[in-house]
Amino acid sequence: MGRISVCRTEYMGTYIYQCENEKCGHKEARYASCKNRACSVCSWLPREKWKLQRQNDLVPNTPYFHNVFTIPHEFSQIASQNQRAVQTLLLKCVESTLKAFEKSHCRGGKIGFMLVLHTWSTRMLNHYHVHAAIPGGYLLNDRWHPMHEYLFPIRALASMFKNKFCSGLRDLNRKGKLIFDGTLSELNDPGVFSKTIDEGYNNKWYVHSEATKGNDPSKIMGYLANYVYKTAIDHNRIERIDEKEVEFSYRSHEEHDKGAWKRLSLPAQEFLRRFASHIQPHRYTRIRYYGFLGGGVKKKYLALIFAQLAVKEYEAKNRKIHLSSCEEIQEMSGRMEVAKCPCCGARMLSPWEVYKRNAGHDPPTTSANAQHDQSQLKVCA
Repeated sequence: MGRISVCRTEYMGTYIYQCENEKCGHKEARYASCKNRACSVCSWLPREKWKLQRQNDLVPNTPYFHNVFTIPHEFSQIASQNQRAVQTLLLKCVESTLKAFEKSHCRGGKIGFMLVLHTWSTRMLNHYHVHAAIPGGYLLNDRWHPMHEYLFPIRALASMFKNKFCSGLRDLNRKGKLIFDGTLSELNDPGVFSKTIDEGYNNKWYVHSEATKGNDPSKIMGYLANYVYKTAIDHNRIERIDEKEVEFSYRSHEEHDKGAWKRLSLPAQEFLRRFASHIQPHRYTRIRYYGFLGGGVKKKYLALIFAQLAVKEYEAKNRKIHLSSCEEIQEMSGRMEVAKCPCCGARMLSPWEVYKRNAGHDPPTTSANAQHDQSQLKVCA
């Protein structure tokens, strides 16, 4: 929270950017970012990189299925006090459920899927669910077999997922891996805990599945990218801030005005509490890849699938995209106006690029200090 509060301020360091047009000569100071993954201001660049990487991996001429696995509200409260344990259980239950249906519906073939954990609602309340992006097909004996109509039956998915998750919660509690404090302290009583699990089990469990059909599957990656590199709220949704309150906009999910945008005012302390409750544990990964999209085998299997579909050759661009500069990402994503001079419209050069242009070569890297300065300039760019 401390790093986020000083993001893009003088505290993080100042860099002087200069217009590429020497006749213009416009200069402006830009403050360095905090690079914290919970900061919504710093999320744009890594989000665009991630989206470009995933769009490059889309299987051509294949519908994608967007599945959502949601746990009831009672379990979301338990998850908020036991983030690492319950979130890991949630992801494992979704994985094992999909793999169980893979065995029974794909004749022993291998599907590929990506899971993204999402923990908040538009009002920043606890709402734990997992998004799954699944290509409509599977590999069997290194041959690609498409699935066009539907993926797996929804009711059967929901039933298996519910059984696995409730059983996993009981197991975690029996091993003493769950902690209950404050309003949940009564769950330390085994009888009350068992009753809460039973009530949650009998509630309706929401499992949603939707195919892209004729639509562009890249929209799924664009949709998921909005959840990958941010926490709880975008800064552009904050409407008003004063000494006591924060007002922000949210999308309503009530039946009579579903989808309408409304405004909510919260005391500053409550706003910060809600925001901080969704910051992930240290080094916790919210994105997981499985099947033929797994990190160790993805390049091999996607190249095989692309060759069989004979649409185009698969090119593993991920490393190139990851190492691209801010300006290249802006150009690839169509957001070049961010890097333009406000006076003449030319490109703004980073300190690294200004030095290179003036000196005719890269800055020296012989000393430890020079190497440190160079890395800082690259990060800023």
